[in-house]
Amino acid sequence: FGSRADCARSTAHVEPCFRWPAEAGYMKLNISPGGHPVTVWSEQHSELMSRNGVNLCGRSYTPEGKFAVPIDVTVPHQLDSVQVSFGSTMEDCDPCDESWGVSGVEIHTRG
Repeated sequence: FGSRADCARSTAHVEPCFRWPAEAGYMKLNISPGGHPVTVWSEQHSELMSRNGVNLCGRSYTPEGKFAVPIDVTVPHQLDSVQVSFGSTMEDCDPCDESWGVSGVEIHTRG
């Protein structure tokens, strides 16, 4: 994104799928003085929330207790570009056991 702005607003949805044993997803924006990524949103999800969940991702024995978690963050931003990154604290590498997705990412700037 290529114009200098006073603030940046980022919106998105995170979709935790399957088993998340007390792990978290996060979003980072490059808002530090040196332009390095800083965590601006994080949310923890536990599979215990899924006891009465609905199967949305294809595994009936691990229904989703949370899905399409909204993110809406506005932060001061003075750089010429905005960098957005997403991640999680998941340690399991099997996407059939623990997965997540991101959808509807939007970046708005105001100068």
